[in-house]
Parts: sequence; C-alpha cells; structure tokens
Amino acid sequence: MRFNFNHLHYFHIVASEGSLARAAERLGLAQSTLSTQVRQLERDLEGELFHRNPDGMRLTDLGRQVFRHTDVMFRASDRLAEIFNADGEDVPQSFLVGVDASVSSSTAATFLVPILELEGCFPRVFSGNTDSLLRLMLADEVDLVLLHQEPPFSKDRGIEVVEVHTPSLVGVCARNVLKEGEHCLDKVPLLQYPPTSPYRWYIESYLREHSLHPTILGEVADVSLMLAAVLKGVCAAFIPSSVINAANLGGELNRFAQLDRLEARIFAIYRELQASQTVHRAVRSLIETHQTQV
Repeated sequence: MRFNFNHLHYFHIVASEGSLARAAERLGLAQSTLSTQVRQLERDLEGELFHRNPDGMRLTDLGRQVFRHTDVMFRASDRLAEIFNADGEDVPQSFLVGVDASVSSSTAATFLVPILELEGCFPRVFSGNTDSLLRLMLADEVDLVLLHQEPPFSKDRGIEVVEVHTPSLVGVCARNVLKEGEHCLDKVPLLQYPPTSPYRWYIESYLREHSLHPTILGEVADVSLMLAAVLKGVCAAFIPSSVINAANLGGELNRFAQLDRLEARIFAIYRELQASQTVHRAVRSLIETHQTQV
C-alpha cells in the first residue's frame, strides 16, 4: 500500500493539535479541505483515525498506531530542516524528551524549565520507565532521555551519556514542631522513599551510622507530597536540596542532616550521530542550571 504524504502530514497536524480548527489555522487550509484529506486517509486504511466530538478530536487505537509512525517521520523531517536551513528561517524544531518516572518524582517542579526556555524549539515532554525510554531512544523515536542511572551502553554504539545533576539530600522537619534541644526524629516519624528510589539506600545508611531508629510513617516516591507533609508538621523527611531551594523554604524548616556526594545522579542520554543542535543546547542548559546546585 502506498500512502499520500500530504494525507499523513495533515493527519499528523490534526492529531498534534487535537482540533480540526486549530490544525486548519496552523496549515492555512479550510477546515473542510483538511477534513476531506483526513477522511481519504481513513478510507485508505479502512478504519477511523479519530473519535470526533464537539470538544475536539481524540485518536482511536488505529490513530495512535499511525501517529507513532508519523511522529518519527516528521521529527526526522524537522531534523533535516534544521540541518539544511540555509536561508535562516526561524522554524521551531520539534523536540521529544523522555523523563524516567523516578526523575520526575524526585526533582523540583522547576527541573525541566531550562528545556522549556530554549528558543527556536517546540519541546514535548513525557514520562516513562527506564527500559521503554531506552528502547524509544535506540529506535530514534525520542531525542533525549533523562535517567537516574547510566545505561549499559558502550560508546561504540554512538550513545552519549552526560551527567547533568548530582543531588544532595537534606534531612528536615517543620521548625514549629521542635522545642530547644529536641531532635526531629525524636519528635515526629520519618516519611521514607520506597525501595525502588535511588535515595532509599543512602538514608538507611545514614540512619545506621548514627544509630537512629525513627518510626517510619510510610513510603512516598513524590518529593512534592513529601515536602507538603513535612511543612504541615506530619513528619520528617530527606528532601533533595534543589527542591527546598526552588521552593525558597529554608526559613520554615529545621535541618538535621546533610547527605552529599550521592551516586543517585541524573544523566542525559542521547544518540550522538542523530542528535540535533537542540539536543546539545538542552543538555548544556540543564548542566548550567543544575550541576552547581546544592
């Protein structure tokens, strides 16, 4: 079966925009013309690509399958446009970033802002597990992956691994729960990370070394929830210092421990030969913003 490239392109824009009206405006076409082109692709594929609702267009299972392929096609097209953009046209480049769920849950909400601030690109950020993100990267279906661990890839496979952030943990509790001479862990229970967290081992080692045996309130992976519980005086916790600094909460917290030089680093991983200038700019921006934070 041969596909009409324009039909695929029109479908891709409609799927990206989620609305026929927005897609038509972006392409400079009449909605009726665009609808006809998408309908023709559906006839070629013998199936519906969208659920059409008054509030927008939602992809069907078939539509999602097609979109996965068109996404690869048109991101490759964007990279070509970036390489051969000799006339200097200011065309935003699509940029797909996969973030491991453990990175999303253990960093400040502002961690990825440097990527959103890059000029001349259209970032699309999503979360996933380590294995699926690495498979997508090796298949050239994602431009950049952020992980808490180095992948078992060698340089001869063209994989670039760059450390962008080395976190430190601060043991904290709310200042108003303590009286003079009291220790946080004597006053309130500790909210711990789950065993899958890269921080769990460091905290347990610290507790053993200092002969501390706090009551464990529970396990939480999300540092935002953990910090909220600490601020309400519910518990103590070990929070990444970058999260505390980003929230500007130093005056509201009592610090009882500092864990530095952790191996739970955050790495940017990408395929060097396929990497666009946008990828290199994004990695540099993350390093400049975060690597010196304490």
